[in-house]
Amino acid sequence: MIETVAQYAKKMAIFGIFLLWTLQEISCSTPPEVVLPRGVKNPGRAAFQEGLAALRARRHRAALAWFRLAHRHGFAEAQTATGEGLAWSGLQNLMRARRAFDRAITCDPRQAEPYIRRGLILHHLKKYGAALRDFNRGLALSPGHAIGHMGRAFTLYSLGRYTAALSDARAALRAGSSLPEGFLGALRRRAVSSRAPD
Repeated sequence: MIETVAQYAKKMAIFGIFLLWTLQEISCSTPPEVVLPRGVKNPGRAAFQEGLAALRARRHRAALAWFRLAHRHGFAEAQTATGEGLAWSGLQNLMRARRAFDRAITCDPRQAEPYIRRGLILHHLKKYGAALRDFNRGLALSPGHAIGHMGRAFTLYSLGRYTAALSDARAALRAGSSLPEGFLGALRRRAVSSRAPD
């Protein structure tokens, strides 16, 4: 059975490929208490590193607690806010994630990651114009960002700008990202059939 582009697009709405990929920890209850060992030099950095390790292990509530501890110890607020946003995304609390990314951008508008992650949330909320602006800002700061190109490809696709979406999908592949099966082919067909200028 051949899948139509509309059916395929519905499947792609599971854009949680990046945001909601980590369903192991759905609970949004209070984060656990985390404590650094006594005598740790640079406790802010140590707590931040623990937060990153917890994110990699998909222990999002623990990551959130570590990033908050890093912030209390004076570690860079933009980085801790970005970490919190990633943890909230993993917990599927997109509004809190968005607020954390907003805070990260306010603290340091030169970081690409919060723009790109906020763009993913905006895309998920079907705010495609705002998502596109965030992806453009993030990619201007970090031109080879695989998730940025992937997110912008999906957003451009949602806006009907298939040729530009195809270009970003290819850039995502070059940057080491993978695309959902059949997406590139569907995008090529759309780009050829639309012949609309981007």
